[in-house]
Amino acid sequence: MRPLIILAALVATILADSTINPPECGRRPYGNKVVGGSQANQRDWGWQVGMNFNFYGFICGGSVLNSEWIVTAAHCVDGYLNPSYYTFDIGHHDRNNIESWAVSRKVTKVIAHPSYSDRTLQNDIALMKLDKPLTFTDEIVPVCIPDGSADFSGKSSWATGWGTLSSGGSVSRYLMQVEMPFLTDSRCKQKYSSVNTKVAVCAGETGEGKDTCQGDSGGPLVVENNGKWELAGITSWGYGCGDGGVYTRTSYYYNWIQQQIQNN
Repeated sequence: MRPLIILAALVATILADSTINPPECGRRPYGNKVVGGSQANQRDWGWQVGMNFNFYGFICGGSVLNSEWIVTAAHCVDGYLNPSYYTFDIGHHDRNNIESWAVSRKVTKVIAHPSYSDRTLQNDIALMKLDKPLTFTDEIVPVCIPDGSADFSGKSSWATGWGTLSSGGSVSRYLMQVEMPFLTDSRCKQKYSSVNTKVAVCAGETGEGKDTCQGDSGGPLVVENNGKWELAGITSWGYGCGDGGVYTRTSYYYNWIQQQIQNN
């Protein structure tokens, strides 16, 4: 377990730029790892966001890309691309009592990947533009996006979200975290024969009881790389809860993400 980092002085807030991987990306000033299906610390995982559907409430997770954009799963917005349907809570820990450092934003644009398939859940990625830019703080931080050369072999991943703690259960009030191993491509295909490992990555092994679940969709699967945290995957799908799952491989979509941000 890593000790909590205590800051000796206030850090000035930095206005983010409009590219992916701004200098501030991937920081965890309040990082503290707790193994396996545990409640996260307040102020940790600063890129995690909660997506709210205005006629229902909380539905999915997502990650801060930069000051203006959120990345999530396409199946979270499938059939409902009107941006007025959505709001985001950003930087919070407790869904029922949003902390003072957290912010909320409306959405002005929703871009689902044009090749997303609701049958196979391939290309399960979407971008959402915020109505007002974010100011980065120690509690609100963008995540880094790995490029196509990223190799997660032998590494551990961390997934976070407010999803249910068991299949069919109620969503969590507090942000949860779980550590899971990345699976090799061959093991991933063995577990899920339909998976294209070029565009997806698997994490979590059968029988370990560690997984994401309903409500975690769209949220981050991250890995530490040279002191920065990168978005290795976006929570997409699995069979039940507790035996690992399938995540959109964000490195494959690096250029698509960059193009959409630049053009919109």
